[in-house]
Amino acid sequence: MEDGTDFLTQLSIIVTIIYVLSLTFTKLSILCLYIRVLSYSSVRLAAKTLLGIVLVSHAYILATLCTACIPFDAFWDFAKQSTAFCQPQAVYWSHAGLNVTTDFLIFILPLTVLHKIRCPVPQKIALSVIFVLAFRYYLSKKKNLLQHTGLS
Repeated sequence: MEDGTDFLTQLSIIVTIIYVLSLTFTKLSILCLYIRVLSYSSVRLAAKTLLGIVLVSHAYILATLCTACIPFDAFWDFAKQSTAFCQPQAVYWSHAGLNVTTDFLIFILPLTVLHKIRCPVPQKIALSVIFVLAFRYYLSKKKNLLQHTGLS
């Protein structure tokens, strides 16, 4: 039974690293799209700055995941945890905070130029409605997360 638990714990850290990499590359691709499509220099500068923030914050997340415990096998071998250094739980909460913050910043970046876009009024209204619905969805997911973790 213990070997199965060890395997699942080892698998969970690998899956988490893959998940973080997929989030990172998704955010980077959205920001690259913003840089390519949005022609306003201030928004492009903000997107490039946010790109740097995403790179640094997600490098931190990956580094802390890869050093979850030192030695690493103490992450799944509880007998070794008494003599090992393992990241405190607060580190993993910081991962969630960084992800939520960068998601939100990436979401609001194009909103700053929505009123400047040259397109018919009905299209502007449709874009605004889409962003409002997306923001409402974001808030509901954040609320659910807080309720399930007992923080609200």
